[in-house]
Amino acid sequence: LGKAYATGKGTPRNLELAATWYRKAAVRGNAVAMAKLGELLSGEKSSDEVLPEAHAWFALAVENGETAWTAKRDLLAKQLTGDYLETASAKLNEFRDEILSADERRPTPPVLPRTHGEYQFPKGHRYVGGLKDGVPHGYGRLKTKDGDLFYGEFSKGTPKGYGTLFSPEGFILFTGLWDGGKAVAGNSPQARLRAKLNAP
Repeated sequence: LGKAYATGKGTPRNLELAATWYRKAAVRGNAVAMAKLGELLSGEKSSDEVLPEAHAWFALAVENGETAWTAKRDLLAKQLTGDYLETASAKLNEFRDEILSADERRPTPPVLPRTHGEYQFPKGHRYVGGLKDGVPHGYGRLKTKDGDLFYGEFSKGTPKGYGTLFSPEGFILFTGLWDGGKAVAGNSPQARLRAKLNAP
């Protein structure tokens, strides 16, 4: 969010809000946010009074693994003299105390299983749609390796429920109910014959 405000992508550019959100992330231990905050505070229009704070954030970013910002930290240090160097050191300690420990940070949300996506069948068929336990489940679209298209419901990796099968040319081959990957009832010559044979 800080980056969005800093660059004006997806929202009007607002450097004050960018700094606010970078700081929220930095305090929670995000080293990239620390570096970006330092970069924001050391911009061309920045006053000398905020440069010690920028240096402190660069230093913290490097401390926390963002070593690519070492040169920026050192270059800024050369621009600071006298009282500003002392202020930078004080800011570094102040911010270091503010950063939450790993135990205090908001826990990372668990990675939930995908409920929608793509699936490649061993025989080359491709599926896009609902997933459960990594296999087709729910509504989806299947394209066979021969070009047939099936739109319909799946259960545990096979068509089950209502679905329509199209030829590569777009003609309906079957529309109706499926079970275990096979058509069981619906509008097709095969289904009508099966219905007659199963009639009492």
